[in-house]
Order: sequence, then structure tokens, then C-alpha cells
Amino acid sequence: MNSEKTAAAGNSKRKRPPLSQAQLELMDILWRKGKASVTEVWEALPPGRGVARTTIMTLLVRLERKGWLKRRKSGNEFIYSAAVGRQEALGGLLRRLADTVFDGSAAGLVATLVSARGISAREAEHLRRVIDESTPETPARSQADASESEDER
Repeated sequence: MNSEKTAAAGNSKRKRPPLSQAQLELMDILWRKGKASVTEVWEALPPGRGVARTTIMTLLVRLERKGWLKRRKSGNEFIYSAAVGRQEALGGLLRRLADTVFDGSAAGLVATLVSARGISAREAEHLRRVIDESTPETPARSQADASESEDER
């Protein structure tokens, strides 16, 4: 039974539950700040947000329990920091979005975003570099995707 608990705990750190909009907002604050107390996170929220400090504390404790945050004691308060980097977290979020809404198509996701929002010339150049630097056969792509890409050329 203990080995099951250990395996489950190890698995929970690798496979974290998805972030809600509110949790993502708090993670963004911590990614920008690096580390912060409950009060510092609360004060970093946009003015007029109308969220109680205790609500922020509850969300941070839950994020820490789910493996998204780390915390350490400093005097009478806890200092929180991200246990998961921005790129890793957002990559997972975007993979889930692509899989759920775009049938696994990264191209569909990017095309929809660009069409809906538009991009600057600088952003377009950055996207071109990212595409050029990516390998034609990545673990996330299937052989069928590669064949489809070749057919489009």
C-alpha cells in the first residue's frame, strides 16, 4: 500500500491538474515576481479585482498541494514560488487546447490565433524562426501528420 501511495504521489507531481483562469493569473504573478507572500500576490492583482486576501491564500495553498507551487516559511508568513516554469505550464495548456479544440493540430491553433488577433512583423519573424528550428519529426507529431505536411508542399 505504501508503494501505491509513493507511486501516486510521484505521478501527481508529473501529471498536475489543469490550471483554472484564476490559478493561471496567480501563477503569472509568481512567474513575473519570482517569489512572493500571499499579501504580495494579492497586491499584484489588478485594482478593483475585488478578491479577498484569504481567497488568494486558499488558491496558493491549493496550487502548492497540487505541485504547481513551492513554499517556504519566512518569519510569520509563507513565501511562494513556481515549481513549474512558465514554458512548461503554458506548453501543457496549449497542447491540451490543441488536442481538445483543434483535433491535435498546432497549425490550426496558431492559424486561429493569428486570424483572430493578428501579429506584428516581429512576431511573424519569431514564428518563422521557431518553425524553421523545429525538426520535421518531433515526438508530438505522428507519421500521418508528417505525410500530410509533405502532401501540402
